[in-house]
Amino acid sequence: MEPTGIVTLPQEILDLVVDMVAKFASRRTMQSCSSICRSFCRRARYHLFSTIFIFSPNEATARRLSTLDKLIEEDSGPLTALASYITSFTLCMTNRQEVKQLLDNGSLAAIMRRLQSPTYGVEVFKLEIAADASASWDELSDDFRASFRLLCRSPYLKNLTIEGICSMPRTLFHETSLEHLSIARGDSDFQDDELFTPYEANSTRNMDIVEFPPRLQFFDTDNTFLFPRASALKTDSLAGSRSPFISLKNLAISVNVGALGKLNAIWDIFATASASLEVLELRCTRDRSTPPNLIGLQHFVFNMARLQRLTSLTICIWDPKSLTLETDMDDIVLVLSHFYPPATLQTITLDVRLFILDPKEILLHTKTTQWISIDQVLSGSSFLSVPRIIISLHPNILNRGNDALDTTICNDTILELLRPLFPTLSRAGGRFVLEVNSYVF
Repeated sequence: MEPTGIVTLPQEILDLVVDMVAKFASRRTMQSCSSICRSFCRRARYHLFSTIFIFSPNEATARRLSTLDKLIEEDSGPLTALASYITSFTLCMTNRQEVKQLLDNGSLAAIMRRLQSPTYGVEVFKLEIAADASASWDELSDDFRASFRLLCRSPYLKNLTIEGICSMPRTLFHETSLEHLSIARGDSDFQDDELFTPYEANSTRNMDIVEFPPRLQFFDTDNTFLFPRASALKTDSLAGSRSPFISLKNLAISVNVGALGKLNAIWDIFATASASLEVLELRCTRDRSTPPNLIGLQHFVFNMARLQRLTSLTICIWDPKSLTLETDMDDIVLVLSHFYPPATLQTITLDVRLFILDPKEILLHTKTTQWISIDQVLSGSSFLSVPRIIISLHPNILNRGNDALDTTICNDTILELLRPLFPTLSRAGGRFVLEVNSYVF
């Protein structure tokens, strides 16, 4: 019997072999893999060229954009064959002086126009601008804005991330095929009085359905970009086929409990996504000079409890200014004390991230009552049906000494300090998990 050659195996099996190699192999190995035989070549090239990542500052950034533009401009040839593998494109800009120049670069606009064509059909597009830099939508070139609109409406684009572009029009994502949308530092011209409050139920203004991607399943926003009002006279009428959030399953959003208008905007999302939302992450933010709006918070939490399929709730607080474990957790306590979890909820996670000093010092003294308040709220009758409660602390530890700090020792030290502050939850057995993951710098 003659031996069976590998090329006689079904192509699907060979693709799986290449995919498995790509999980652990280096780029050089994948280059070798693409040269073994034609049966391996196409799949290996997919792993080599499917993701394009261009990082600035780099004096060659503009030249690389120009090269990529020329690469995908050709109608035929081996280079175009390589460019056709592109499914993910990321441009990360960290140099404030380069941002406007790169965004107005004609090559970038041309790349966006071509990536949305059937030849390429890019699925993931990320445009990330550093925190100390930003660009206004109105100040960008007409060529860039037109190309970006075309890209957003591509039927192939499923995942879009935008960081640092201000004042984007809210109609930008109307009738798109996006399934994953992440927006940070959008700084739209949102005003609290643009959204009417729950008491305006008899009002006839702002009744239009929001221009929201109908297939969106994941939405992540820091609350600098919000869609227009998503409710009409009868909120229940939007829970069906007319709901703009009918497919939304995962929502990660910043919550300012002192801003009524933004609370109502998120309240609208809860109301219209009540039949679909499964995973919710709330990032608590508030100007400490502004008191919490308790009435708005009650409506907000009430509608959160109406999420019929909610299985996971994460409440985050990130305090970069805190140099002790005495971070202000009033907002977490407020949200939890007004919240009655739905029967579907399986996990509640409190994620606290902060900067602290050497953990060998006494860190917990004046704010100890806040941690005890969390213990009392989560051990109350409202949360007895929740199978799993996790409190996760992520301290960034400032090492002021010359001796190296072992993260394992730091974790154990902080755990020893925290555990006595949760006496009731600690008796809940496997339902309660307290974890610390330190980073020393």
